Amino acid sequence: MRVYDGGGQTPVVTPGVGAPGNVWEPSISPDEKAIVFRRSTSSTSDIWRRDLARGTETRFTFDASGNLDPSWSPKGDRIVFNSNRGGSFNLYQTSGSGRDELLLSTPYNKVPDQWSRDDRFIVYSEADPKTKWDLWVLPLGQRRPVPFLQSGFNELYGQLSPDSGWMAYTSDESGQREVYVRPFPRLRRQVADFNRGRRATALAGRRQRAVLCGSGRKDDGGSGESGCRAETLL
Repeated sequence: MRVYDGGGQTPVVTPGVGAPGNVWEPSISPDEKAIVFRRSTSSTSDIWRRDLARGTETRFTFDASGNLDPSWSPKGDRIVFNSNRGGSFNLYQTSGSGRDELLLSTPYNKVPDQWSRDDRFIVYSEADPKTKWDLWVLPLGQRRPVPFLQSGFNELYGQLSPDSGWMAYTSDESGQREVYVRPFPRLRRQVADFNRGRRATALAGRRQRAVLCGSGRKDDGGSGESGCRAETLL
C-alpha cells in the first residue's frame, strides 16, 4: 500500500510490515493521519485502520462475514462499510469500538461510495436485477433511502462535490464506462461526460476537480490505461 502526494509522483508512505493478507479499498482520513482498508485472507475479510505516523494497525471489524468498502465520515470519527452478515451486502457504520451499527438493509447488495462532507448523506450503489447498478442516497437524519439514478445501465462510484451541489459517477450507457456529472439533488439533464473509458471518480477541492482513474483493463469497459489524473469540471 502506498500513499502519494497531490501530484501523484512522490510516495509519502511506503509499504510497511503489517498483518498478512491482501489489501483492498484504502480510504484516507479527513485529517490525512490514517487509512482504513479491507484486509482479506483465505478465511476472513475485515476493515482495518492504519496510523500513518506510527505505522500501527488496528482491526475494526470482527464479525465472521465479508466486510468491505470502508469510507470515512467527514469528522473522521466513524466508518461506513458493507457486510453480508445479514445475507445481502448491507450498510453498516463503526467507530472501531467493536459495536457495528446497521444503517440500511434491503434485499439487494449495496456498496458505499461516499459519506458527504456536510455529514448529511451517504451515497451508495445498489444492484437491482431489473435496472442493474443504480445510485442511491441515504439521508442520515431520516435514514430513508432515495434513488438518485435508476436506469437499464450500470451507474457506480457516486461522488458528491464539496458543496453537495453535483454528483459525479460512472455509467456504461454509451457502451463503455464513462464519467458523468449531474446536479444534486434535483435530477436534471446530464451536464458533462469525461474521459471515455474511465472507471472511477472523485470530486475534490473548491474548484470542483474530478480525479479520473483508468481501470487498466479493456475487458472491464476501460481504455486499457491505468493511473489517475485530475481535471477541472467547472
